[in-house]
Amino acid sequence: MAVKTISGSSLVLSVDLAGGSSYDAIGGSTSCTLNVSQEAIDTTNKESSGRKAFINGVTSWTLDAEAFFTEGSSGSEAIRPATIYAALEAGTRIKCEFASTTGITGAKSYVGFGYITSLSVSASVAEWSTYSVSIQGDGVLTDS
Repeated sequence: MAVKTISGSSLVLSVDLAGGSSYDAIGGSTSCTLNVSQEAIDTTNKESSGRKAFINGVTSWTLDAEAFFTEGSSGSEAIRPATIYAALEAGTRIKCEFASTTGITGAKSYVGFGYITSLSVSASVAEWSTYSVSIQGDGVLTDS
């Protein structure tokens, strides 16, 4: 079976601010990172023969994206910084999808609900303005 390498340009973070199933891409996105972690609970005791012992703890996930600062309409639906800020201020629970846009059969899509926990904007002289957004997962992240 041949393995298909996917370009980072083909992996897109999209969100549905209403929590449904109609996703809009983060506008002007240049990078996105999905972080999944599982805590390890220390169960070391006197019967561990001087070795650390652990069991699985809770799992959490975050999505982080960086993008060029965009405003207005580009002719396609895209989430802009002003929209992200409004959702952050309102404490809106959003639905997120991190997926490939290649259409490759069997490509994974990661979907879950979360809250926007940070939005930062950078405006350096003689540079394009950028912003970054972080989303803290709330509950299960499913892969399909």
